[in-house]
Amino acid sequence: MTSDKRRSERIAIRLAVTVLLMDEKTDTVLAGPVNGEARNFSLMGIALSLDNVMIGNYHLFFACQDKPSHILKIGFKLSGDPKSALEVSARPVWYDRDKESSGKKALFGIEFLVPPNDKVIKKLAKEFSAAGKAPSSWWEKIF
Repeated sequence: MTSDKRRSERIAIRLAVTVLLMDEKTDTVLAGPVNGEARNFSLMGIALSLDNVMIGNYHLFFACQDKPSHILKIGFKLSGDPKSALEVSARPVWYDRDKESSGKKALFGIEFLVPPNDKVIKKLAKEFSAAGKAPSSWWEKIF
């Protein structure tokens, strides 16, 4: 029997997100935006489903691995309100075929580049907790 070695609890979600590939040094958008779906959320990152591993001419995973200045910007729209849009810098740490989808989508493990106590991460956690999607222990740990 294997044990789960995740660093933090996960909340199962289905949330539309946008993804940009950026060069952090020059603050330049290299590719995107593309639409994706967040499948789960934790204080450390998300599982992200995309239609393709390529964004423009860039392989999403290897572009970020080969060049440390290449990062992702993940855009979240909460509660359907455009004013509640949040953006988080992140980096893919693994990818695989999305076995849950009927098509040939890609599933990525995305690690946030901000600490778990960052105000954006706290706001995301609060939103998912308020929606009744998080275990009660999250509330106690975060706030």
